[in-house]
Amino acid sequence: MKRIQNLLKAIEKNEAYVITSPVDIYYLTGMKVSSGTVVVSHSISALLVDGRYFEACKKNCPIPVY
Repeated sequence: MKRIQNLLKAIEKNEAYVITSPVDIYYLTGMKVSSGTVVVSHSISALLVDGRYFEACKKNCPIPVY
């Protein structure tokens, strides 16, 4: 969560980042996925994954999982 908070400090209030690289997703969330998306903005931060990863990510990810 600390890395996401640091990212939020670097962006404007009306900006958002969409991260799709598995390496960057792992860096930000600690979750190893081969396919997924992290959305980071001041209003929401979330990890979007498919059914293969949903339950594991929901239990272990520091941000909401959808």
